[in-house]
Amino acid sequence: MTNDEVGYLAKTCENSLRKLHETVQSERFFASDLSHEFRTHLSIVSTTAELMREIGDLTPQQERQLAKITLAAERMQRLIHVLLALARDKDVKAADNDIKYLPDIAREIQEEDEPDARQKGLRMVIDDRSGTPPPRLSDSFASCVLSNLVRNAVRNSTRGTITITLEPTRFSVKDEGCGIPKDEMEKIFLPFTRGKLSHGQGHGIGLSLVSRICTRMGWKISVESEEGKGSLFTITFAEKKTPF
Repeated sequence: MTNDEVGYLAKTCENSLRKLHETVQSERFFASDLSHEFRTHLSIVSTTAELMREIGDLTPQQERQLAKITLAAERMQRLIHVLLALARDKDVKAADNDIKYLPDIAREIQEEDEPDARQKGLRMVIDDRSGTPPPRLSDSFASCVLSNLVRNAVRNSTRGTITITLEPTRFSVKDEGCGIPKDEMEKIFLPFTRGKLSHGQGHGIGLSLVSRICTRMGWKISVESEEGKGSLFTITFAEKKTPF
């Protein structure tokens, strides 16, 4: 390597690329280690919940709480799978046992998030136009995207209805909440970014995660919003019914 300005520039670029590579590798190892540790503890939670269910003799309130624990553990398992896949520099392919019909995924999300919506006086409905047979998607990735969009709608709404619309090649979440100002539209998918009209205790991570999943899966996300009137997020997952 020549000892002049060009050589100095080449050496600087080489060092920067090496540091970047080390950082990326470190993040991947961290994601793998964290995934392993979380899965171990979640396995204990799930197994304990199953044993409690087998023992029986639970009150209705205990049954409801046990169901919440089981759903939370399942959601965490899906999220770990998603985060680990995003950390790896590989194409994402859903496992056979991870494929579900879109309406089933939507109903599970509704079951999980409707209590919070009802507490705020909000209605949550599913408008199923997905056809027969409905499309099939990766439960891990579709659930993560849909649940983040639904929770975002619940968090930023104080009135009206949250509508989950299912179609043959896309799904959408519409709310009647605070909406997104025009000057913030380009920033909403950046990590740790929260709008000035946002409500609740979010950290600005959900929409960034949604965007990363869509990019990795080859899905398209679009947003329509009007300040004070609500937002519509649409995920187009395929031109044909072959979304994975």
